[in-house]
Amino acid sequence: MVSCKKSFMERVPINAPTDANFWHNESEAAGSLAGAYALLRVALNEMGMAYYYYGDLATDEFVARTNGEDYPALTQIQWQTFVAPSQTFRGLIKMRRWDNFYRAIDQQNRCLKYIPAIGLENFTSVDKQGAKNLLLGESFFLRAFTYFYMARVWGDVPLVTETADDAAAAPNIPRTAQAQVLEQCIKDIEEALKLLPYVTSAAASRPIKANRGTCYALLAHINAWKGE
Repeated sequence: MVSCKKSFMERVPINAPTDANFWHNESEAAGSLAGAYALLRVALNEMGMAYYYYGDLATDEFVARTNGEDYPALTQIQWQTFVAPSQTFRGLIKMRRWDNFYRAIDQQNRCLKYIPAIGLENFTSVDKQGAKNLLLGESFFLRAFTYFYMARVWGDVPLVTETADDAAAAPNIPRTAQAQVLEQCIKDIEEALKLLPYVTSAAASRPIKANRGTCYALLAHINAWKGE
């Protein structure tokens, strides 16, 4: 029943990060990349049982839990078992969703869009260009890894390589052929290889972050998946 002036309603947010008031320096870029890693972890560990249910579980390499209504169906790859859409807590619903993967992909795309524009003068590392290259190389690797995982689970998936400035206006993209998705993965790895060293200076991050060796391992896995 009441209204406000436009100037009051359309305030620029000052207490939350947005693309307009973020992406200024190395610290913010590193935080954004850490967010991309975290979102991928969420996607791969949905419901705490992880996406290995799609692959190695059926080989008896892993032992299935006996409790839980969906575990027998998941173990036997009985994905067609009907589950009401309202039962969002069910494993057979969560394991059919790929939205968490696309949250990770969007963050990776945002890193690849905005980090290049950050000036080297805003990097605090001794090797400023090396630090910037590391952030971009890891972003390329993460996108390749994420799409490779999705392509192995679902085959054809929508291939989104750019973030949308307005999520509400983003177009609905059809599924892309698996072969084309894998080619994009290889292109991303090739870009990452130009940027990443074998060993980073931060010893604590070596076990958890991508490097050149990680890229070659993923490249080998993709080519093996293609039968090459």
